[in-house]
Amino acid sequence: MRRSAWLACVAVIAALCVGGAARGQSVSLEPKLGPGRFPARFTYLAHTGLQSVKAGGDMKDATEASMEATFEIGGQSPELTMKFTSMKVTFSGSVMEGKFDSKNAADDQNPLDLVCRPLVGHELKVKVGAHGKIESVEGLEEIKAGGVTPLQIGDLFDANAFRAMFQPVLSLRLEGGEVRVGQGWYYDVGSLPGLGMKARRYELTLRSAAGDAAEIEIGPDPEAKPGEGREEKTTGKATWDTKRGLLSKLETVSEARWTVDQGGVKMQMATQSIVKIERK
Repeated sequence: MRRSAWLACVAVIAALCVGGAARGQSVSLEPKLGPGRFPARFTYLAHTGLQSVKAGGDMKDATEASMEATFEIGGQSPELTMKFTSMKVTFSGSVMEGKFDSKNAADDQNPLDLVCRPLVGHELKVKVGAHGKIESVEGLEEIKAGGVTPLQIGDLFDANAFRAMFQPVLSLRLEGGEVRVGQGWYYDVGSLPGLGMKARRYELTLRSAAGDAAEIEIGPDPEAKPGEGREEKTTGKATWDTKRGLLSKLETVSEARWTVDQGGVKMQMATQSIVKIERK
């Protein structure tokens, strides 16, 4: 082998050893939720669109909602705390039009203010089990407002939906153990009624690991059967901080289509939700 070719091979091997895990090498995605790990602060961005179309193609209704929030996690496993520290919401649809910003003064004439403001600053108790799995969320019922809680805003008051939304922050591998680069595993997520999303399973794959960052691809379960007349798909990516034992950032796009019967009229429903979570 020529010296130049030999040096090139050495350089490639060195880059793999220093820069990250080679394919097949194992890394730990285990959460680290013990003493001294918190507080941790995150931003949460979500945009959701819902359309209902009458059979034949005539538009019936279109709804859009966006939420920009910051939240903080405290405590230590097995009892964590979580609270929203700020929140902005915009909503446009037949049931409601409006905006909410927690930095503004309270407005009891604003339906969104009445729904969202109780969430801001309210401390929730989050109990976690093995490998960071959220076992329960306490403190939602006491602040749940009456009336309309649209789309993903309503899901924030449902303990099961809330768990589905925020579980990835604490764990992306609920069965624990190390993962090889290139290896995939299943990740079960609960239903999100506000988005029309049923309980589902994702397939996650560790694509690379360099330094403290594990890059994970999120895709649908290839064997999933959402049901007759229904289509669902979620894709995305996440970065897990292996040193911190906590999510660094996540981005997903979820889409669903299904048909409902409203008084004998067939309606085709379609929703898309884009979510971005990032540790500050």
